Amino acid sequence: MSDWARVARITKTRNLEGSLVLRSVDGLPFLLSPQMKVRFVPPTLRGPFGGAVASVREFREGSFEVAFDSVCDVRTAETLVGSYCLVRKADLPDIDRLEEPATLVGWRVVDDEWGDLGTVADVDETSLQARLVVRGVDGEVLIPLVDAFVADFSEADHTISVHIPQGLLDLARSNAHEAGE
Repeated sequence: MSDWARVARITKTRNLEGSLVLRSVDGLPFLLSPQMKVRFVPPTLRGPFGGAVASVREFREGSFEVAFDSVCDVRTAETLVGSYCLVRKADLPDIDRLEEPATLVGWRVVDDEWGDLGTVADVDETSLQARLVVRGVDGEVLIPLVDAFVADFSEADHTISVHIPQGLLDLARSNAHEAGE
């Protein structure tokens, strides 16, 4: 497994001094901060291969203006548009999965009694409490993202350990059977 994580995508240049506009990727919160070292991928023939974050400020909702020490003008910045920023995983802050539930999409969900329930297909945040939308052999199961149901997050293999009540799983099985799944 790689020691690097893809955390942001460069979407456009911002000014003549070489600032760039970036957005987070893969459901992550925006993780870049001053002094953080990054690598740009794919590498460009004319642009820098990496640099350190000089400054970060929110540009528009979901977008951030970022200056890098290795980018001093708009011409250099233009070579990086479309590139991704990689950061060493060891340099990233811990992500509170309960505070950033969208980062759980794609994770496997395993119940301590019922076994493999499926994969998080989405996170429903329309109600008071976020719910994991898990799709698997039992159809779709909505699991409230609360300490009473979620036992552990395994970052190593992207698995969520849960203990859900039988009634919740019975309801999902009943709905899947009625839908002909």
